[in-house]
Amino acid sequence: MSTFEALPDEISLKFGEVSARVSPQGASLTELLVSGLTVIEHVSAAAAKTSFAGATLAPWPNRLKDGSWVFEGKSYRFANLDSLRNANHGLAFDRTFAVENLTESSVDLVLTFGEDAGYPFRVVFKVSYALTAGGLEASIEATNLGDEVAPIAFGAHPYISVDENCEIEINAKVQAINDERKIPIGFEPASKNLNSDGSALRFAGLQLDDCFGELDRNQDGIASATVTHKSGHTVKLWQDESFKYLMVFAHHRLTELGMKASGLALEPQTAPANALQSGTDLYMLKPGESKNAKWGITVAKANKEQ
Repeated sequence: MSTFEALPDEISLKFGEVSARVSPQGASLTELLVSGLTVIEHVSAAAAKTSFAGATLAPWPNRLKDGSWVFEGKSYRFANLDSLRNANHGLAFDRTFAVENLTESSVDLVLTFGEDAGYPFRVVFKVSYALTAGGLEASIEATNLGDEVAPIAFGAHPYISVDENCEIEINAKVQAINDERKIPIGFEPASKNLNSDGSALRFAGLQLDDCFGELDRNQDGIASATVTHKSGHTVKLWQDESFKYLMVFAHHRLTELGMKASGLALEPQTAPANALQSGTDLYMLKPGESKNAKWGITVAKANKEQ
Protein backbone atom coordinates (compact mmCIF):
# COMPACT_ATOMS: atom_id res chain seq x y z
CA MET A 1 0.00 0.00 0.00
CA SER A 2 1.19 3.51 -0.76
CA THR A 3 2.29 5.77 2.08
CA PHE A 4 -0.47 8.21 2.96
CA GLU A 5 0.11 11.84 2.08
CA ALA A 6 -2.61 14.45 2.52
CA LEU A 7 -3.36 17.42 0.30
CA PRO A 8 -1.68 20.65 1.45
CA ASP A 9 -3.03 23.26 3.87
CA GLU A 10 -6.12 21.34 4.90
CA ILE A 11 -8.75 23.28 6.84
CA SER A 12 -10.68 21.55 9.62
CA LEU A 13 -14.38 22.30 10.06
CA LYS A 14 -16.67 21.19 12.87
CA PHE A 15 -20.36 21.47 13.72
CA GLY A 16 -21.65 19.30 16.57
CA GLU A 17 -21.06 15.65 15.65
CA VAL A 18 -20.04 16.56 12.09
CA SER A 19 -16.46 17.30 11.06
CA ALA A 20 -14.75 17.77 7.72
CA ARG A 21 -11.47 18.67 6.11
CA VAL A 22 -11.12 20.85 3.03
CA SER A 23 -8.01 21.70 0.99
CA PRO A 24 -7.51 24.89 -1.03
CA GLN A 25 -5.94 22.68 -3.71
CA GLY A 26 -8.80 22.05 -6.07
CA ALA A 27 -11.26 23.38 -3.46
CA SER A 28 -11.30 19.73 -2.43
CA LEU A 29 -13.49 18.08 0.18
CA THR A 30 -10.96 15.71 1.72
CA GLU A 31 -12.85 14.15 4.64
CA LEU A 32 -16.33 14.01 6.15
CA LEU A 33 -17.28 12.32 9.43
CA VAL A 34 -20.84 12.29 10.79
CA SER A 35 -21.72 10.90 14.23
CA GLY A 36 -18.78 8.50 14.15
CA LEU A 37 -19.44 7.30 10.60
CA THR A 38 -16.76 7.84 7.96
CA VAL A 39 -18.72 9.28 5.07
CA ILE A 40 -15.72 10.45 3.03
CA GLU A 41 -12.45 8.79 3.93
CA HIS A 42 -9.45 11.10 4.34
CA VAL A 43 -8.32 11.67 0.75
CA SER A 44 -4.71 10.92 -0.15
CA ALA A 45 -2.71 13.26 -2.37
CA ALA A 46 -2.23 10.38 -4.81
CA ALA A 47 -5.98 9.77 -5.06
CA ALA A 48 -6.57 13.48 -5.60
CA LYS A 49 -3.94 13.64 -8.34
CA THR A 50 -4.87 10.53 -10.29
CA SER A 51 -8.57 10.05 -9.45
CA PHE A 52 -9.69 13.65 -8.74
CA ALA A 53 -10.88 12.58 -5.28
CA GLY A 54 -12.79 15.41 -3.63
CA ALA A 55 -11.98 18.00 -6.29
CA THR A 56 -14.01 20.75 -7.88
CA LEU A 57 -14.36 20.23 -11.65
CA ALA A 58 -14.24 23.43 -13.71
CA PRO A 59 -14.50 24.95 -16.27
CA TRP A 60 -15.72 21.60 -17.54
CA PRO A 61 -16.44 18.27 -15.80
CA ASN A 62 -15.48 14.85 -17.09
CA ARG A 63 -13.84 14.28 -20.48
CA LEU A 64 -13.15 16.65 -23.36
CA LYS A 65 -12.35 14.78 -26.58
CA ASP A 66 -8.86 15.58 -27.91
CA GLY A 67 -8.66 18.39 -25.36
CA SER A 68 -9.95 20.81 -27.99
CA TRP A 69 -13.06 22.89 -28.64
CA VAL A 70 -14.36 25.74 -30.78
CA PHE A 71 -16.41 28.73 -29.66
CA GLU A 72 -17.64 31.53 -31.89
CA GLY A 73 -15.15 30.56 -34.60
CA LYS A 74 -12.10 30.41 -32.32
CA SER A 75 -10.27 27.16 -31.57
CA TYR A 76 -8.93 26.31 -28.13
CA ARG A 77 -6.77 23.39 -26.99
CA PHE A 78 -5.45 21.82 -23.79
CA ALA A 79 -2.20 19.86 -23.70
CA ASN A 80 -2.79 17.55 -20.73
CA LEU A 81 -4.43 14.45 -22.27
CA ASP A 82 -5.04 10.98 -20.83
CA SER A 83 -4.43 7.62 -22.50
CA LEU A 84 -7.69 8.01 -24.47
CA ARG A 85 -6.57 11.46 -25.70
CA ASN A 86 -9.15 13.24 -23.57
CA ALA A 87 -8.61 16.21 -21.27
CA ASN A 88 -10.16 15.38 -17.91
CA HIS A 89 -12.13 17.39 -15.35
CA GLY A 90 -11.09 20.92 -16.16
CA LEU A 91 -8.32 23.10 -14.76
CA ALA A 92 -9.27 23.71 -11.12
CA PHE A 93 -8.48 20.33 -9.57
CA ASP A 94 -4.78 21.03 -8.95
CA ARG A 95 -4.89 24.81 -8.49
CA THR A 96 -4.83 26.67 -5.21
CA PHE A 97 -7.98 28.57 -4.30
CA ALA A 98 -7.96 31.59 -2.01
CA VAL A 99 -9.54 30.99 1.42
CA GLU A 100 -12.30 33.45 2.35
CA ASN A 101 -14.99 33.76 5.03
CA LEU A 102 -13.60 30.96 7.19
CA THR A 103 -15.67 30.08 10.27
CA GLU A 104 -15.64 27.09 12.58
CA SER A 105 -18.13 25.24 10.35
CA SER A 106 -17.91 26.83 6.89
CA VAL A 107 -15.52 28.21 4.29
CA ASP A 108 -15.49 29.83 0.85
CA LEU A 109 -12.75 29.04 -1.68
CA VAL A 110 -12.21 31.33 -4.67
CA LEU A 111 -10.32 30.99 -7.98
CA THR A 112 -10.35 33.17 -11.10
CA PHE A 113 -9.72 31.85 -14.62
CA GLY A 114 -8.65 33.86 -17.63
CA GLU A 115 -4.93 33.25 -18.08
CA ASP A 116 -5.16 29.91 -19.91
CA ALA A 117 -4.86 29.74 -23.70
CA GLY A 118 -7.37 26.88 -23.70
CA TYR A 119 -9.87 28.83 -21.59
CA PRO A 120 -9.17 32.58 -21.72
CA PHE A 121 -12.51 33.62 -20.19
CA ARG A 122 -12.35 35.64 -16.99
CA VAL A 123 -14.64 33.65 -14.74
CA VAL A 124 -14.40 33.55 -10.95
CA PHE A 125 -15.42 30.40 -9.11
CA LYS A 126 -16.55 30.41 -5.50
CA VAL A 127 -16.85 27.00 -3.86
CA SER A 128 -18.59 27.00 -0.47
CA TYR A 129 -18.76 24.26 2.15
CA ALA A 130 -20.98 24.49 5.24
CA LEU A 131 -21.53 21.73 7.77
CA THR A 132 -25.09 20.93 8.84
CA ALA A 133 -26.59 18.87 11.66
CA GLY A 134 -26.71 15.78 9.45
CA GLY A 135 -23.88 16.31 6.99
CA LEU A 136 -22.76 19.01 4.60
CA GLU A 137 -24.06 21.52 2.06
CA ALA A 138 -21.88 22.69 -0.81
CA SER A 139 -22.31 25.19 -3.60
CA ILE A 140 -20.38 26.23 -6.69
CA GLU A 141 -20.91 29.68 -8.14
CA ALA A 142 -19.43 30.90 -11.43
CA THR A 143 -19.45 34.62 -12.28
CA ASN A 144 -18.38 36.10 -15.59
CA LEU A 145 -16.05 39.04 -14.91
CA GLY A 146 -15.22 39.54 -18.57
CA ASP A 147 -16.85 41.56 -21.35
CA GLU A 148 -17.86 38.59 -23.55
CA VAL A 149 -20.05 35.53 -23.14
CA ALA A 150 -18.30 32.73 -21.24
CA PRO A 151 -19.32 29.09 -21.83
CA ILE A 152 -19.07 27.09 -18.63
CA ALA A 153 -19.86 23.75 -16.99
CA PHE A 154 -18.77 22.41 -13.63
CA GLY A 155 -19.16 19.68 -11.04
CA ALA A 156 -17.83 18.01 -7.90
CA HIS A 157 -16.05 14.68 -7.36
CA PRO A 158 -16.66 13.31 -3.84
CA TYR A 159 -15.87 9.66 -3.12
CA ILE A 160 -18.34 8.12 -0.69
CA SER A 161 -16.77 5.58 1.65
CA VAL A 162 -18.22 2.13 0.97
CA ASP A 163 -17.68 -1.53 1.71
CA GLU A 164 -18.51 -4.57 -0.38
CA ASN A 165 -21.93 -5.01 1.25
CA CYS A 166 -23.22 -1.48 0.64
CA GLU A 167 -26.37 -1.10 -1.40
CA ILE A 168 -26.64 1.75 -3.89
CA GLU A 169 -29.76 3.43 -5.24
CA ILE A 170 -29.53 5.66 -8.32
CA ASN A 171 -32.71 7.30 -9.55
CA ALA A 172 -32.50 8.28 -13.21
CA LYS A 173 -34.41 7.71 -16.43
CA VAL A 174 -31.50 7.75 -18.88
CA GLN A 175 -27.77 7.08 -19.06
CA ALA A 176 -25.15 8.05 -21.60
CA ILE A 177 -24.12 5.82 -24.49
CA ASN A 178 -20.34 6.14 -24.79
CA ASP A 179 -17.97 5.51 -27.67
CA GLU A 180 -14.66 3.68 -27.31
CA ARG A 181 -13.09 6.82 -25.82
CA LYS A 182 -15.84 7.16 -23.20
CA ILE A 183 -17.34 10.17 -24.96
CA PRO A 184 -21.17 10.26 -24.96
CA ILE A 185 -22.79 9.84 -28.35
CA GLY A 186 -26.37 9.76 -27.07
CA PHE A 187 -28.59 8.61 -24.21
CA GLU A 188 -30.68 5.49 -23.65
CA PRO A 189 -33.11 4.31 -20.95
CA ALA A 190 -31.19 3.68 -17.74
CA SER A 191 -30.49 0.00 -17.16
CA LYS A 192 -27.68 0.10 -14.60
CA ASN A 193 -29.56 1.82 -11.81
CA LEU A 194 -31.42 -1.36 -10.80
CA ASN A 195 -30.78 -5.05 -11.02
CA SER A 196 -33.09 -6.99 -13.31
CA ASP A 197 -35.09 -8.25 -10.32
CA GLY A 198 -35.59 -4.70 -9.02
CA SER A 199 -33.23 -5.08 -6.07
CA ALA A 200 -30.65 -2.46 -5.15
CA LEU A 201 -27.13 -2.55 -6.55
CA ARG A 202 -24.35 -3.87 -4.31
CA PHE A 203 -20.90 -2.35 -4.43
CA ALA A 204 -19.24 -5.78 -4.55
CA GLY A 205 -18.31 -6.41 -8.17
CA LEU A 206 -20.00 -3.22 -9.33
CA GLN A 207 -18.52 -1.86 -12.55
CA LEU A 208 -19.87 1.62 -13.20
CA ASP A 209 -18.31 4.57 -15.02
CA ASP A 210 -21.56 6.06 -16.28
CA CYS A 211 -23.33 9.37 -16.62
CA PHE A 212 -27.02 9.45 -15.65
CA GLY A 213 -29.55 12.10 -16.69
CA GLU A 214 -33.23 12.96 -16.34
CA LEU A 215 -32.81 12.40 -12.62
CA ASP A 216 -35.88 11.72 -10.52
CA ARG A 217 -36.55 14.79 -8.36
CA ASN A 218 -38.79 15.67 -5.44
CA GLN A 219 -41.23 18.59 -5.36
CA ASP A 220 -38.33 20.95 -4.55
CA GLY A 221 -36.34 19.82 -7.59
CA ILE A 222 -33.83 17.81 -5.55
CA ALA A 223 -32.40 14.57 -6.95
CA SER A 224 -30.54 12.07 -4.78
CA ALA A 225 -28.51 8.89 -4.77
CA THR A 226 -28.37 6.76 -1.63
CA VAL A 227 -25.77 4.40 -0.16
CA THR A 228 -27.09 2.05 2.52
CA HIS A 229 -24.59 0.35 4.81
CA LYS A 230 -25.09 -3.10 6.29
CA SER A 231 -25.54 -1.42 9.69
CA GLY A 232 -28.54 0.45 8.31
CA HIS A 233 -26.87 3.84 8.12
CA THR A 234 -27.70 5.72 4.92
CA VAL A 235 -25.64 8.31 3.10
CA LYS A 236 -27.59 10.43 0.64
CA LEU A 237 -25.94 12.68 -1.92
CA TRP A 238 -28.40 15.28 -3.18
CA GLN A 239 -28.16 17.85 -5.98
CA ASP A 240 -30.36 20.72 -7.10
CA GLU A 241 -31.82 21.34 -10.55
CA SER A 242 -28.73 23.18 -11.78
CA PHE A 243 -26.85 19.89 -11.51
CA LYS A 244 -28.66 18.06 -14.30
CA TYR A 245 -26.43 14.97 -14.37
CA LEU A 246 -24.87 12.46 -12.00
CA MET A 247 -21.66 10.65 -12.91
CA VAL A 248 -21.18 7.38 -11.02
CA PHE A 249 -17.80 5.65 -10.82
CA ALA A 250 -17.09 2.55 -8.73
CA HIS A 251 -13.40 2.75 -7.85
CA HIS A 252 -12.19 -0.58 -6.47
CA ARG A 253 -8.49 0.38 -6.42
CA LEU A 254 -8.27 3.39 -4.15
CA THR A 255 -6.21 1.28 -1.75
CA GLU A 256 -3.39 1.45 -4.30
CA LEU A 257 -3.46 5.24 -3.89
CA GLY A 258 -2.97 5.36 -0.13
CA MET A 259 -6.63 5.02 0.84
CA LYS A 260 -7.91 2.45 3.32
CA ALA A 261 -10.91 1.28 1.29
CA SER A 262 -12.67 1.43 -2.03
CA GLY A 263 -14.87 4.38 -2.92
CA LEU A 264 -17.96 5.27 -4.90
CA ALA A 265 -17.69 8.55 -6.78
CA LEU A 266 -21.07 10.29 -6.97
CA GLU A 267 -20.36 13.34 -9.11
CA PRO A 268 -23.02 16.03 -9.59
CA GLN A 269 -22.43 17.77 -12.92
CA THR A 270 -24.14 20.65 -14.73
CA ALA A 271 -23.36 19.03 -18.09
CA PRO A 272 -22.26 15.63 -19.41
CA ALA A 273 -18.79 14.80 -20.71
CA ASN A 274 -17.52 16.69 -23.75
CA ALA A 275 -19.88 19.61 -23.19
CA LEU A 276 -17.42 22.23 -24.43
CA GLN A 277 -17.47 20.45 -27.80
CA SER A 278 -21.10 19.34 -27.96
CA GLY A 279 -22.63 22.37 -26.28
CA THR A 280 -24.98 20.09 -24.33
CA ASP A 281 -26.28 22.00 -21.31
CA LEU A 282 -23.40 24.47 -21.31
CA TYR A 283 -24.17 27.64 -19.41
CA MET A 284 -23.54 30.74 -21.51
CA LEU A 285 -22.73 33.37 -18.91
CA LYS A 286 -23.24 36.92 -20.07
CA PRO A 287 -20.88 39.60 -18.73
CA GLY A 288 -21.62 40.10 -15.04
CA GLU A 289 -23.91 37.05 -14.88
CA SER A 290 -23.57 34.31 -12.24
CA LYS A 291 -24.67 30.69 -12.07
CA ASN A 292 -24.97 28.84 -8.77
CA ALA A 293 -25.52 25.12 -8.17
CA LYS A 294 -25.89 23.30 -4.86
CA TRP A 295 -25.28 19.76 -3.69
CA GLY A 296 -24.83 18.10 -0.34
CA ILE A 297 -24.64 14.99 1.78
CA THR A 298 -27.02 13.93 4.53
CA VAL A 299 -26.53 10.95 6.83
CA ALA A 300 -29.21 9.05 8.73
CA LYS A 301 -28.42 6.54 11.44
CA ALA A 302 -29.98 3.10 11.57
CA ASN A 303 -33.33 3.08 13.39
CA LYS A 304 -31.97 0.92 16.19
CA GLU A 305 -29.45 3.64 17.01
CA GLN A 306 -31.88 6.52 17.02
